Amino acid sequence: MMLKRVLVVDDSPTQALRTKLVLESIGFAVIEANNGKNALDIAHREKPDVIISDILMPEMDGFELCHIIRNTPELEHIPVILQTASYRAKEDRKFGLDIGADAFIPKGSSPEEMLALIKKIISRSQRRKKNAASGINREPFNELHAQRMLFRLLEETDRLEQANAVIRTERNRAQKYLDVASVMMLALDCHG
Repeated sequence: MMLKRVLVVDDSPTQALRTKLVLESIGFAVIEANNGKNALDIAHREKPDVIISDILMPEMDGFELCHIIRNTPELEHIPVILQTASYRAKEDRKFGLDIGADAFIPKGSSPEEMLALIKKIISRSQRRKKNAASGINREPFNELHAQRMLFRLLEETDRLEQANAVIRTERNRAQKYLDVASVMMLALDCHG
């Protein structure tokens, strides 16, 4: 089997290195990009066998990258795996698969899981190349993408507001102790 080249797209250097080491340990050559725009340029130039992309990244996120890959004739045959730590809802997975991702996996998958998934996806993509007609949802991407990102942003905002409420409560409790402590007087005898 010829060495397969995997384009790893992640803006986190730590996560990119982890994914690279896992892939290299199971026999893949790794090409790296730190955002979707960079990955798209590399994909045009290098034509990797598989793309594994984070979703939440600056400049161009993984959803956008996948959508553009699927709508670019010279790249549409390249399998795209979306890998995420944040986007774990069923709706996120469905959206990713609807726009053409071949798989949607959590970050931190084991080498064995990655190897099995990549082999399966490469095999499936070779069949897709031959058949050329894919069942990708071509609904208005921009609208669906904006909805998905807004939904995630609102969820994250709600989570942060809840965390801030807990912090405010704890801060107020600590302030009460400090207010009481400032008027307390302590007298000790020679025995402590």
